[in-house]
Amino acid sequence: NDMACGQLAAEVGARAVSHLEMLSPDGVAAMTKAQVHAVLLPTTAYLLRLPTPPARALIDAGCPVALASDFNPNAFCFDMPTTMNLACVNFKMTMAEALVAATINGASALNVAHRVGSLELGKEGDCFILDAPSWEHVVYQMRPPISEVFKGGESCSSSTRTAPTFSAVRDETAAQSLECISVGIPDTLPPMPEGYDKAPHAPKRPVELTPELCEQAMKNALRYFPQHMHEALAPEFANELKTLGHIYMHRFRPTYEMKAHNINDYPCKSKAAAATMHMIMNNLDPAVAQFPHELVTYGGNGSCFSNWAQYLLTMKYLSEMTDEQTLTLYSGHPMGLFPSHKDAPRVVITNGMVIPNYSSRDDYENMYALGVTQYGQMTAGSFCYIGPQGIVHGTTLTLLNAGRKYLSTKDSLKGKLFITSGLGGMSGAQAKASVVTGAVGIIAEVSEEAVDKRHRQG
Repeated sequence: NDMACGQLAAEVGARAVSHLEMLSPDGVAAMTKAQVHAVLLPTTAYLLRLPTPPARALIDAGCPVALASDFNPNAFCFDMPTTMNLACVNFKMTMAEALVAATINGASALNVAHRVGSLELGKEGDCFILDAPSWEHVVYQMRPPISEVFKGGESCSSSTRTAPTFSAVRDETAAQSLECISVGIPDTLPPMPEGYDKAPHAPKRPVELTPELCEQAMKNALRYFPQHMHEALAPEFANELKTLGHIYMHRFRPTYEMKAHNINDYPCKSKAAAATMHMIMNNLDPAVAQFPHELVTYGGNGSCFSNWAQYLLTMKYLSEMTDEQTLTLYSGHPMGLFPSHKDAPRVVITNGMVIPNYSSRDDYENMYALGVTQYGQMTAGSFCYIGPQGIVHGTTLTLLNAGRKYLSTKDSLKGKLFITSGLGGMSGAQAKASVVTGAVGIIAEVSEEAVDKRHRQG
């Protein structure tokens, strides 16, 4: 449905709006007049079979059009040549228009066209050498024959580049605090970290293991630690299993600030590995995660890891990884670093791989308590959660369509009362959707922390 996003973007002075599959002619006119950048996502439209955005109408009207890959779980592509090719085939753009949209217009949409996006005197020297008879091959071939890439005027080829160079400024204080990432599991028992009472916590898992399974859960947890720690850790882990229904290993929760730090602050040999650490810590940021101390990002059970030992080992492996290695993870458990190559995935993840005959809720609770599986939801276990903003769009459409179906409203719920419950995790989108649709929202929530968090977020 057209939500008049083009008109709204023009009204509030937005710099750019993405998707736009349902943009109306009035929206095109409003965005053109205000010179709001239209960021189109050809891979998403193709993979999800969405309606084609009015690219031709936008370009012909004079609206600045940019292209983006929309790299996320439902459009797993960050390949701009493929993005440009799909824009030509499906959006009826010319190759020249696609090139402009992917370069200077993309930079302009991000407000960085003054330094990147085109080859001009005084701009950063980001470019590549194409081994083809004409520039059109970068669009036409999808996997174009690029012979060399330059970043900031320096070659990125392995033969001339000894280490990754990042343009952002390094925060030395933060970097020093993160150096311990490369340690992994410590040789001595750390003290119990402070701040347990300052965070919301997951309720006790609804599971009762047999004595035999409790023993197996303990073995599965202790395997991460050297033998000399077992005597001290065994009763501690047994207590967690009894009182919480799962062994989270709270003692090993890091004391450094858990947030998405500057990518330069991470100890690493690979920029992709640093980006993965950046994503992991964003998923566990107390301002983002639902139950950060239990490594639950959202949905009540959407976990990044099953326990803190898995986190520590994964971060250690990422700090050591090169661009010719791949880290494999199974339900949070790091299987290890394996030789690969620079074009292979840096991380391969699977979560909750269970035979259907053994996938009931009770089966899951038992396996999670044992520490052999976890439910990663869509973006918790894959480290790419973006908060309730990811579901605001769908929640808003649900409210609008409910109003159209049952209350005979059109494009607004102004004057209507929306009563619901839940502000934790993705249900935090409900309050935002109430505001967007114009409704008066009354939302019940049992967690004071969740109410405070959503209020702080506006």
